[in-house]
Amino acid sequence: MNIAENYTTSLYEILGEDTQKYTSTSVSGGGGYVSGANGTVYGGTAPVTSTTNYHSDQDIWVRNIETGNERKFEFNSYNIAVRPGHKILCSWSNKSEKLERIINISTGTTYAGDGVYNDWTGAGKVFSGSGGAFWTSFLRLSWWPAIPFFSVLHALFAFFKYFISGTGPYWNEKAPSIKKNGMMLLITDALLFFWAMNIANQWRVSMADWIVYMIVAVIPLTILHMKIIKAEFEVVKAHSDELDAYLGNYISANRSKFSEQ
Repeated sequence: MNIAENYTTSLYEILGEDTQKYTSTSVSGGGGYVSGANGTVYGGTAPVTSTTNYHSDQDIWVRNIETGNERKFEFNSYNIAVRPGHKILCSWSNKSEKLERIINISTGTTYAGDGVYNDWTGAGKVFSGSGGAFWTSFLRLSWWPAIPFFSVLHALFAFFKYFISGTGPYWNEKAPSIKKNGMMLLITDALLFFWAMNIANQWRVSMADWIVYMIVAVIPLTILHMKIIKAEFEVVKAHSDELDAYLGNYISANRSKFSEQ
């Protein structure tokens, strides 16, 4: 993949920055109503709970050094440390149009954007190990077909994600093992469906039959999902590393230009 052709990179000078921090509170629960002279409560009641959410909205005015045009960046899910006069390099994916990287050239700090290949440092420590991949697979995906006849829904999900969907980070860069294990998922789901049908058609079905079915169903699907999760991580990590290397070379090659602006 040619990173330079798949990303749009622009250099900006910071003109101004404003960060607003505030909190919001959401309340749930309660119910019922009070009636009568004695203040009798009618209807169901539930404990009243409140949740405090912390927000940090950042507005940054910048000037494009190439064109001279000014624009404003609005960061709500994350903030970056900048001040007027700093120079930042921003890189957008041409496919998703999402911001993947923000590099403060003045401080040498790199920030993840809101894209797909933006921050796999922490996730990599989880997914590269068998423990993280196992629990991710087991808790999020592999229990579906353990419920009789849910294998059909699981098969539809797998077919859409690994063979039909044209979105997501793995479509143009799919590792062979993703498609191979995705096909194995479909075959396994089909076998589980016919096994469940066979058990349900028996006259005297014991709970032990279904327990055996549920245990056996989870084992191969967990293994297949673990392999897919690791393969997805490898695809994204390789792309992420290539993007970081490209931006690092871009900055090195234009260092004198940046300092002159």
